[in-house]
Amino acid sequence: MQFHSVSADWATAFLVTAAAAEIAGAGSRPSRLRLAGFLFGAAVATKVFAALALPALLILLLFRVPRERVRRLLLTAACALVALLPWLAWSQSRAGFWLAPYAPSFSALVSRSAPGGHIRRGLVLTSTAAPERQDSPSLGAFLRLPYDVTFHGVFWERIPDGYNGMLPLLLLIGAVGWGPRRLGLFLVAALAAVFPWYLLRAPTLRYLFPVFPLYAVFAAEGLDRLTDGFDGAAGRLAGFAMAAVTVAFPAQFLSLPFDARVAAGRVSRETALASYLPAYPLWRLVKPADRVLFAGEFDRYHCPAERAWRTGWWPISEMRPGSPGFEQRLRQLGVTHCVVRSDLAGSLPLPPSEFDLVASRGPAALYRLRPRGSRASASPPP
Repeated sequence: MQFHSVSADWATAFLVTAAAAEIAGAGSRPSRLRLAGFLFGAAVATKVFAALALPALLILLLFRVPRERVRRLLLTAACALVALLPWLAWSQSRAGFWLAPYAPSFSALVSRSAPGGHIRRGLVLTSTAAPERQDSPSLGAFLRLPYDVTFHGVFWERIPDGYNGMLPLLLLIGAVGWGPRRLGLFLVAALAAVFPWYLLRAPTLRYLFPVFPLYAVFAAEGLDRLTDGFDGAAGRLAGFAMAAVTVAFPAQFLSLPFDARVAAGRVSRETALASYLPAYPLWRLVKPADRVLFAGEFDRYHCPAERAWRTGWWPISEMRPGSPGFEQRLRQLGVTHCVVRSDLAGSLPLPPSEFDLVASRGPAALYRLRPRGSRASASPPP
């Protein structure tokens, strides 16, 4: 699901899964609980949305760990902080606040977390008929979420990460194999993750990626219980249902012939990357010591610069491009280049007049911050 969009979400999901595995196998061994705490802290440091898995991990902890051990979890929490503290310290030293880039201060965090703030929007207790995401999420739309995500995912998301197809329905099949109590606990853990995510200003399904492995195990175990180890007619029916749902997922039939040639090795890696990423050939003009401002561009992975900032993220989002203090702030940050995707940057007034064109390719253009006091180039290089 959303395989083409996930990045740090992959590592986060692996760390959450590893933490769950350590809890499940801990028994009376506190060392495994400490390792689970460290892994979960590392997951949150990798991507903050790992915190959505905390209710599920706590429920697993209550079921798998003896009660006398559950009462002594401060050391486990401390191990989680061991993994988190380097990230928090780095944010404090480099960005001026330990919760950066989510907010530059406590007051800004409170403001952005309020309904209608930068992070989330308020819930409207009315229903809407259209599958598209509304400016204010509603209770009716939240209750209809499984249907919309399954059948209208690409239209529903404000940040379309792809098509989910019928695969979420496997979760419903697996849920049948659990008793009411455990199913209720699963729903509590799921709601504790999905509801805060739904209230985000720009929710995207890959933010839930860290909890997907836990749901997958729940569904698989439920199917195993339901069919008594996939035995008999019920097991064959479950296998057929899974195969039918998987075949209904159309991604494998939508791949372009070009992708097939790339997979067969008939197209070089460089050619393939350049065909999908307009800015990719421009990265050869960027050095590791450079610092790059991204406007619309998203290919941070291949950019060799050690530091980069996106215009939609703090601290650039707090600045006004073209304002008198903008150039000074860029120089304080040490910005040397700006890469602009004209097809994705929207109406953003970038690049500012302080930049000279270095090279361009299709909708991607690379600019260099002009030395202080110099004039604009008479003619940009090809």
